[in-house]
Amino acid sequence: MGTFLLKFRVFAVLCLVLLFNPILHASTGGLTGPSSSNTGTYTISWTVDVGGFLSGWSLQERVGSGNWSTVSVSSEDPLFVPPPKFKTFTNKPIGTYQYRLKYRQIWCFEWCPPPYYYDPITVSVVPAPPPTPVAPTLSISSTTSANGTYSISWTAATHATHYQWRENGGSWLSASILLTKFFVDKPDGNYSYQVRACNATCSAASNTKSITVANAPGTPASIAAPSTDNNGAFTITWGASSGTVDAYQLYQQKNGGSWTHIYSGTGT
Repeated sequence: MGTFLLKFRVFAVLCLVLLFNPILHASTGGLTGPSSSNTGTYTISWTVDVGGFLSGWSLQERVGSGNWSTVSVSSEDPLFVPPPKFKTFTNKPIGTYQYRLKYRQIWCFEWCPPPYYYDPITVSVVPAPPPTPVAPTLSISSTTSANGTYSISWTAATHATHYQWRENGGSWLSASILLTKFFVDKPDGNYSYQVRACNATCSAASNTKSITVANAPGTPASIAAPSTDNNGAFTITWGASSGTVDAYQLYQQKNGGSWTHIYSGTGT
């Protein structure tokens, strides 16, 4: 009888210590896992430090705003090899999942304090992003323009949600979902173009197409010449043209005949 009372007292003292000593029954640790997954496969792991006392824990899961359910149960005894502290999920459907760890000391059974729950973590299973589009093939309406009007166009790219274009290696500009870009009244110059196809990410730049714009100069403002001459020596003048002028060409018509080119130069 004395031995039984001694064992009972030791057992009761142990339970009281676990109940009232927060150092012995409080645990430290936590849950870790990804915040999102686009495959539905991921691992939740945890750490538990219970000061060497036999402990039990269970991993619980909640889908959306539903109820908590147990998905993994384990226990640990310092006399044995501790079990793995992780759970791998595979092919989970798209949705939001919460996980929490329920832990308690189990040596003192019903005298133990209520279970502890670590703060839950959330994993969102989302659709996989679409593949990066391939680069479109670019074409241009002409390699030269005399009025600054032309267009570029490109092939459609699978998985593209929009397109971007750039001029002379500058910043990328939006072309929305269009496959053609028109240019009007571009000033004289040399221009090169590239496009790329995009969704969440963008393709590499397309091939390059170039064009030279040389707008025709305006008609000279006026032309002046004497109405008569008695020695065949006279001067003709004209006003400067608008735009870029490389040279002026002067033509002559005699007695209603054909026009003949008689001068080329920069003078007016």
